[in-house]
Amino acid sequence: MSTILIAENDPRTIDLLPRIVCNQIPDVAVDLCTSTEDLARHRQLSSYDAIAISPILLQGYHLLKYKADRHLLTPLLVTASREDRELASRYLERDAFGLIVKPVIPQEAVQTVKLALWQSVLLKLLASRERAVARFRQHMEAFPHARQMEEEFASKMSAYDRTFQALTTSLGHLLNNEGERSVLDMAGFVESTTRKRALDRLLTLGQDGTTH
Repeated sequence: MSTILIAENDPRTIDLLPRIVCNQIPDVAVDLCTSTEDLARHRQLSSYDAIAISPILLQGYHLLKYKADRHLLTPLLVTASREDRELASRYLERDAFGLIVKPVIPQEAVQTVKLALWQSVLLKLLASRERAVARFRQHMEAFPHARQMEEEFASKMSAYDRTFQALTTSLGHLLNNEGERSVLDMAGFVESTTRKRALDRLLTLGQDGTTH
């Protein structure tokens, strides 16, 4: 079960975005908050696989501080209308992952959330693999002849590799990109591609706040 936090103060987005996410993405739970104080409480008490937040709730709340600790690897999606373009662009140029345009366009929003969730899984698996490698090296330094440990480690790495391959293939289909990429290359590619699309969408926000 994936968990998403939506931090929003726009009534229409509060009404629509949780519904379309829950209806169109299986096995996902949504938490909702509408103020900076509520956001701080959620950040301290819970962990999320993706966070969608309006620029107004990010004002005065430094992004790196916000993403510290348990949310360091959590993709951050900025929800923005035409009036929020400058502020949203500022966060996207730093390290926000992507954009959800307001008024919400369901198909685009679902695609962006799916990418954020895939990226979250990929980054957490990479971090888990790195921890497993570090533990193995420490163990082998202490017990250099532990052959059974070597066999178990090889089996674990093989399982990681199969999972990574399945994830990168799925991400490639989601992005209409069939090129062969390493896991690290795919993680970087997903982030850079999603951010570029987000910045492009900001530039094309029309007078009514929709994209063309």
